[in-house]
Amino acid sequence: MKELPQRKQTRLKGYDYSRNGAYFITLCVKDHAELLGHRIRAPLVGGGVLDAPHCKLTPHSDVVAKRIIDMCRNYENI
Repeated sequence: MKELPQRKQTRLKGYDYSRNGAYFITLCVKDHAELLGHRIRAPLVGGGVLDAPHCKLTPHSDVVAKRIIDMCRNYENI
């Protein structure tokens, strides 16, 4: 059986993650496939923030958003 890679500890030591706060959720897709969105470049508009890369969402990302909303409804502390 193939050994799984060792993952780095991403939690901050001593931090109470049960406290209220804003948290980022990272979703990984097999082989880094762009199933949830596609990176695009916006047209250049004066060389500022508006020309930064953007993400065009796919129908699959709607499914993920709905599941996150369902979790919020089903679990009191999310």
